[in-house]
Amino acid sequence: MTATRRRVGLGAIAPAWVTRAGLRFLLVADVLIIGRLAPSELAAAGIAYSLAGTLHAVALGLMVGGLVSVAAAHARGDRTAAFRLFQDAVLFALLAGGGALLIAFSGPSLLRALGQAPDISATGGAFMRILGLGVPLHYVFVAVAYACEALGAHRAAAWLAGTAFATNAGLSALAGALVGDDATAALVIVWIGVATRAVLLVAGLHVLAHLSGWPVLSRAAWRNLSWRRGRPLRRLGTATGVSVAIEAISFSSLSVFAGWLGTTQLAAYALLNNLVSLLFSLAVAVGAVTGARISEAVGRDNRTEARAIFSQGLATALTLMALTGAAAYLGRHALAQAFIADPAVAALAVPLIWLVALLMLGDGGQTVSNTGLRALGDVWPPTLINLGCYILFMIAGGYLLAVRADRGVAGLIEATTLASFSVFALLAWRFYRRVSGLTPR
Repeated sequence: MTATRRRVGLGAIAPAWVTRAGLRFLLVADVLIIGRLAPSELAAAGIAYSLAGTLHAVALGLMVGGLVSVAAAHARGDRTAAFRLFQDAVLFALLAGGGALLIAFSGPSLLRALGQAPDISATGGAFMRILGLGVPLHYVFVAVAYACEALGAHRAAAWLAGTAFATNAGLSALAGALVGDDATAALVIVWIGVATRAVLLVAGLHVLAHLSGWPVLSRAAWRNLSWRRGRPLRRLGTATGVSVAIEAISFSSLSVFAGWLGTTQLAAYALLNNLVSLLFSLAVAVGAVTGARISEAVGRDNRTEARAIFSQGLATALTLMALTGAAAYLGRHALAQAFIADPAVAALAVPLIWLVALLMLGDGGQTVSNTGLRALGDVWPPTLINLGCYILFMIAGGYLLAVRADRGVAGLIEATTLASFSVFALLAWRFYRRVSGLTPR
């Protein structure tokens, strides 16, 4: 068991968390800053960032094929194959990011189709179009960050993402404080986020070129791209991306329901949803490290080790979610004073932070269970479980509780909690059943 503890520890989790949290915080920080410094724009910005966040989150799943493939080639010592696979991942990122850009550009029409008020559709749609410009940049950077991690340079990826977050937050806060008009301040903050992603990508490419020795910055090296060669990479990434998309779309659906309930309810849900995202990024990091360690055990056909690693990863995620959730609850009034300028929004959001803390236990557990199953080679069944539970409990349940039963934002968080614990229970049960099929050693 001592060896297992060395495999899943905070030392391995921390860089993975900084990378994923930093990328997510680029969006979350903007919403919090807008909520504090430009509160009249929070509702429109909240739903725009929620939908854009869905497009951003999918990249973490779609690019998994690149991470796994580059890592395998690097482990074999095949430098040329590793670089070619990275190129395949970048090509996939550009094409997927271009599709996401088209979705973001349809923002005003999309929000109107989703039943949002005309002013929310117009302003939120304009924000979505600007945010869309940063989506392809984000997709390619995820491919770059995953390549760094595949080469063992987790700290380099973490440094890039963490620095980008800190820079973006500082510039956005400064701009919001200097610009007096709410609408202009919010617009400037959104544009700063896009510019930050552009600089982040350029920096990431230079860092990767230095770490790998690959001709990343050579135009000639990019002339022999092959769509066919990257098919296995895309297949794995698509399966994982669909699962991430299901969950992200479910959260976006609840933002739509919140928009139906009114501007104040939408603003309150946007803040709670972003709190969930902040805490969830830590669980994603635990899942990533746990999944990688389980893959090593699977390669040795060692079910005892795989089960032990999963159990420890699960315990680590639940412990961290409990601690951070408790901290959020105990500091709820300080959070409200720091990030919520509207007393009506605070009155709705603050009393529900305890439920967010509970929700995070289910969300953290299902994340580790998801990655554990994929490490066993069980790709599509977890996706189907996610699909069924999120549609039934989160989307349908959220509508029934929040809209039909008139429970408002509380109903949305209650539905999310039910869905998360349902997915967690089913996936954890399936993992322990599947891992028994490995040969013990």
